Amino acid sequence: MSERRAGPGCGGLQCGEAGADRKLDGPPFWLRRAVEKLEAMDREILLLREFEQLSYAEIADLLQLPLNTVRSRLFRARTALRNLLEPPVEPTTKDALPKAVQKGKQA
Repeated sequence: MSERRAGPGCGGLQCGEAGADRKLDGPPFWLRRAVEKLEAMDREILLLREFEQLSYAEIADLLQLPLNTVRSRLFRARTALRNLLEPPVEPTTKDALPKAVQKGKQA
């Protein structure tokens, strides 16, 4: 979809337009940056569903995609966005080692 319309996703400005990050009535800066990292089609479907409030059928008609493709791509976009927004969890061996040693002593 080559035409981009302004919407609430960028505070009434097109994403990437000068001043889009300074508007206060749109989603937070960190959310916009995470959404921008999604694949183009996944981003488009997510924005149409969550910000434009279109139904799955309306999105399928608009983008000329099968309904199940819209559903699966929306699921994938939400999962990718969740992964981008969650802080990374780093396993630490320092914390795990004492617990394992304690279990060994109790047995």
